[in-house]
Formats: sequence, structure tokens, C-alpha cells
Amino acid sequence: MYSLKKQQGMTAMGIVFMLIGLGVIVMLALKILPVYMEHGKVKSALESVGNLTDVETKSKSEIKSSLKKRFLTNGVESVPKGAIEITKFGNYIHVQIQYEVEVLLTSNLYALIKFDDEVEAGSQ
Repeated sequence: MYSLKKQQGMTAMGIVFMLIGLGVIVMLALKILPVYMEHGKVKSALESVGNLTDVETKSKSEIKSSLKKRFLTNGVESVPKGAIEITKFGNYIHVQIQYEVEVLLTSNLYALIKFDDEVEAGSQ
């Protein structure tokens, strides 16, 4: 008589597909995670400028210079020159940074990541 056993485990093809899926996820994480880590540095620099005690008295060029120095110190390279917009009305200041990063995933496949952060300080 034949003894019927329950099938257990994965097939070789199942394991191959699982490994391919895990490989794709790891590749995406390794390509995209550094962009988000750098964005964290941008947000931190922006918040620290907004938390300055005398930020309302500074000129637009002083604020922009302060941001650029913080970017240089933290190794931020993805923020282009025209991405920082500063609006100032009396003691109120609004700083906005809009930029996008294009990440090469494979030979002709890219990921486009857009960021838009802002901080306000003072009274309107």
C-alpha cells in the first residue's frame, strides 16, 4: 500500500521567486533610502533656521546663507540653487524648499521623488 504524505515546504521555483522579490525590495531600499536620509537633514536644517531666536530680524540673504552653510556641513547635495524661497513681511518669515531627486534604479528605470517643506517664524 502506498502511504500518502502531506506535501511540505516550498518548491525550488517558489524559493527562486521569493529570492527575486526580496532582491528587488533590497535594491529599491538601497537606492531610495539615502535620498530620504538626506531629506531628513534638509528638514532638520530648515527647522533649526526656523527656531533661531532672531530669525525675524535677518535678511533673506542671511537666512539663505545660513541654510546653505547647514547643507554644506551636513553634506546635502540634492537641493538646487533655486529651490529655496523666502517670503518676509515685517516680523513674519516663511521659508519653503521645493526640490525633486531623480534616482536611477536600473538601466533606463528612474524614480522621481519630490519634496516640499516649509517653516514659518514670527507673527503675521
